[in-house]
Amino acid sequence: MTSIKITDISGETNLTGGAGATLKVSSDATATLNFDASSPITGTSGAGPNYSGSYKGLMTLTLHTASGKLTLTPTGGDATLTNTFNGVAQGTVPLVLSSDVSIPYDYTCSASSLTISQTANGGAETQTYTRS
Repeated sequence: MTSIKITDISGETNLTGGAGATLKVSSDATATLNFDASSPITGTSGAGPNYSGSYKGLMTLTLHTASGKLTLTPTGGDATLTNTFNGVAQGTVPLVLSSDVSIPYDYTCSASSLTISQTANGGAETQTYTRS
């Protein structure tokens, strides 16, 4: 991943980062998202505390495209997230996503990159992956 950007409609949450995560897509429409080399996602969140989120581990997914959307469905993995607010670690939690939670994204794909984005709950998220 070269970047991620998350912004809510109020502008209270403005997060960027995540460079170094890799998304390996196989011809059978399965994918592995590896966070081990990713940089933290940082910025401000909520009423203004400084935020840092560090992802580690793997997440496996299936991919499906239809009607101009790319849907990612989690299938497993051991990924975790460590949240820090104003320099104080809040603990590490597993990224447990049910296979019942399919996430549809708008997407653009070229020979060199994949960009996925969604707008939900008053916010926006964009992730860009560059082919290596």
